Amino acid sequence: MLAIKILVSLFFWIYLQVFILLVFLLSYPLALLPQRGRSVVYFLVKWILRLLFFVCFIRIKVLGKGTIPKSGQLIFICNHPALIEPLFIIAYLPVRVRFIADEPMLHFPLLGRVVRSLGAISYPLDSKDKQKAFVFAYEYAQAMKNNDPVLFFSANMRNKEDKGLPIDPKLLEFINKQNGVVIPVTIKNILKVAPADSMFIRPGKIEIVIGFTSR
Repeated sequence: MLAIKILVSLFFWIYLQVFILLVFLLSYPLALLPQRGRSVVYFLVKWILRLLFFVCFIRIKVLGKGTIPKSGQLIFICNHPALIEPLFIIAYLPVRVRFIADEPMLHFPLLGRVVRSLGAISYPLDSKDKQKAFVFAYEYAQAMKNNDPVLFFSANMRNKEDKGLPIDPKLLEFINKQNGVVIPVTIKNILKVAPADSMFIRPGKIEIVIGFTSR
């Protein structure tokens, strides 16, 4: 069993790194067509990830698809107990979202470029940096103007429970000021597949539960 677990984990992470490199290389020519290119990258990533989960015996069930409104500005808030929630969101959330990503993530070699090519919006951790705050506000306003669904994570660190830590109060205050439908997304059982503080990936079943409240 240990040998199988090691092999599955090695395959998962090697596959992920190769796929990140592939998308990184494709992101440059696709950047010439910002809107179309972003759609192509997202579609490609979605199906590459679905194949990865299938091969690694990770099964995903999505509940509550019918609760997502067909129109309007959608603001998703997702729990964040592990590191790989964005992979499940991209692969299985029924709508294409723009992630609100912590600024340091966008500075990672390769990964930062890939995240940007998916349409992520950089959220500055230093609220006193007025220039970065202005850039964030502008990009967010453009997303809302275009009715692009956005997704916030409720925590930016790993925790040992199958739920997210409370969302940053300043970020929550910002969200509450927006005109839109707030839709909570809960990813369940993820720590059984990707245990905290471990690189092991285990076969298992993940549930993505979608519910919403409107204002």
